[in-house]
Amino acid sequence: MEDSLDRSRWARLLVPLVALLVIAAVLRAPQPTIVAPPDVLAPAAPRAFSGQLAARQATVAPPDSQSVLAAAGRLRLTTASGSYSLERVQAIASSVEVALDYVEQRTGLRLSGPVTISFDRRESCALDGAAFTERRVIMLYACPDLPPQRAVNILAHELVHQLAHDHWGAAHLQADLILSEGFATWGAGRYWLGESASFRAFVVQHYGAQLLPLGAHYRDYASIAAMNQLYYQWAALVEWILEAHGRAAFDRLYASGQGPTPASANYLGVLGGDLGAVEAAWRAWLAP
Repeated sequence: MEDSLDRSRWARLLVPLVALLVIAAVLRAPQPTIVAPPDVLAPAAPRAFSGQLAARQATVAPPDSQSVLAAAGRLRLTTASGSYSLERVQAIASSVEVALDYVEQRTGLRLSGPVTISFDRRESCALDGAAFTERRVIMLYACPDLPPQRAVNILAHELVHQLAHDHWGAAHLQADLILSEGFATWGAGRYWLGESASFRAFVVQHYGAQLLPLGAHYRDYASIAAMNQLYYQWAALVEWILEAHGRAAFDRLYASGQGPTPASANYLGVLGGDLGAVEAAWRAWLAP
């Protein structure tokens, strides 16, 4: 009887211990640093996209088919069976290099080393993008019939995430979600703006009558459309900060993040007001 009680007590102690070990292993497992929207608006026509929430479970797997080197060593494009063909990857390589040149010029940042872009696919054919910036790997999950321009649009956003990591280093991994996703969207510029001249104009035209709170997390809405809107609003906020406060202030604000959640940056210390005050000034700037 006593032996049975001892075994029972040990079992009760081992269960939480095993659970803690499992949690620790999960937290140590590589996670995508930043995930960009899996769809980009068509020119001047907002639309919903799908597959974003699943993207945070993305893993980097080595392609199981051929690969191709492109862009003078700065970019290495690879593809797995079931995604883009080798011929399509070869055809798109120069467009991706043009996108990289564009986002470098727009952001004023440069890659510190080569980046691998891997095309793969999900069983459901869902479209996802993920930047593993510590590994210098960008994953684009796409089926063979994805229009190449949509792939380039998404990759422009993801490449800005890599530029941000190369510029801010470890601070990028703790960046405020508003600023990290806003900067990646703003940095993608023409690849996300369609016919609009600026993110300010885009947000006023498409969302001005029903803005979402800047400090909201897209998970608060469980809506792909809401996340799509927040990315564009955050890009317009970045645009305003750069215009109203300058690049040096934006750099300090980006580096002040205390974790990849909305509103973790030191808005008060850098911009002189908390996020609520900053949002009020931003909304006034948006007003026609």
